[in-house]
Amino acid sequence: MPSYRYKAVRPGGEVQEGVMEAENEQAVVRRLQHQGLLPLSARPVRIRLGLHRIRRPAGSTQETVRYLAEELATLLEAGLPLDHALRLTAESGEGLERKSLVKTLQARVQAGEPLSTAMAAAGGDFSPLQVSMVKAGETAGKLAPALKRLAEQLERSQALRNRIRSALFYPVLLLVVAAVSVLSLLLFVVPRFGQMFQEMGQPLPLATRLAVETGYFLQAWWWLLLLIAILLGLWLERQLAAPATRERWQRSLLRWPLLGSLTTRLETARFSRTLALLLESGIPLHRAVQLASESVANSALRQALLRTQAALKAGRGLGRPLEMEGLFPAMATRMIRVGEESGDLPAMLHRIADDQEKRLEQSMNQMLILLEPLLIIGLGLLVAGIIASILMAVLDANQLLL
Repeated sequence: MPSYRYKAVRPGGEVQEGVMEAENEQAVVRRLQHQGLLPLSARPVRIRLGLHRIRRPAGSTQETVRYLAEELATLLEAGLPLDHALRLTAESGEGLERKSLVKTLQARVQAGEPLSTAMAAAGGDFSPLQVSMVKAGETAGKLAPALKRLAEQLERSQALRNRIRSALFYPVLLLVVAAVSVLSLLLFVVPRFGQMFQEMGQPLPLATRLAVETGYFLQAWWWLLLLIAILLGLWLERQLAAPATRERWQRSLLRWPLLGSLTTRLETARFSRTLALLLESGIPLHRAVQLASESVANSALRQALLRTQAALKAGRGLGRPLEMEGLFPAMATRMIRVGEESGDLPAMLHRIADDQEKRLEQSMNQMLILLEPLLIIGLGLLVAGIIASILMAVLDANQLLL
């Protein structure tokens, strides 16, 4: 979801700035107005592939939010008042940014604001989903359990991201090694042999000529290739900035072999777990679906979820409309329908999340079992082909000398 840097005026006349994730600028304006602020501007924040600064989260990271929720839940369960719990959390927190955030919340709570309102006023530090979970806990008089569920959700999400990163580390490392090895051969080794063969006046085999000419081309025009890659990246970024284009691209991504199923399972698990926690917090289903859809990164899946809200308001439930969208796993949509019929949808959503996470890990393991030897064999064949092309010319030269 794109991010927007906003500027707004508080009721007291103070100017507030921050970064907020939303579908578009109008959504940012509506959210600011809902918080009681007067919007002045909302501009998109973009990543510029190293030519400009890379966007960083404004304020706290997800780890900071998890720490805050976990600490507050523990202290509140011990019977401490909220403002006292916030003060202790600020004193025990590490890092100026974390302490500053907690002290800001503490000041607002001491001024009489609910914690959810203080979190919403922090701008991009807390997502609407997190604010809504806390607000639901406040409304039900169960703030500590709500904070505990929020911390568990963030911990599960972080653990899943870490497992995916760990699984992809070795294949990415192999790709980097392959690229560096091949480029080193073509840029530095092959051209030297080409000069030697040229001085000998020896006709080269076709494979050797291709390797040598490729090396010469990379030496002479590497800067042009780099420039083309940067311009292509900027063009793609500009194209994907348009919501319609991004949704078409991400919808097509779901149809890719293997990668599409991995993406669908990851997003389904994330959405199901988040929706279950929101429902357990007492948030109505149509509102919970809207909030949970913000945890889905794929635009096509997120829009499909948002389209189900009309069906929910018409009393058609969630499972049937999702099944008609045809983007989510059939087993997941059937389990949602069973959960709706049995009246225990949150428990069924947790089962869906567990099932999809298990299938995701199995699919990733199967992919890595196939991918790693293919990368190693491919790298070996590519390097061996370049070396063999040079050896062919060397053997031809020896035969001429003999």
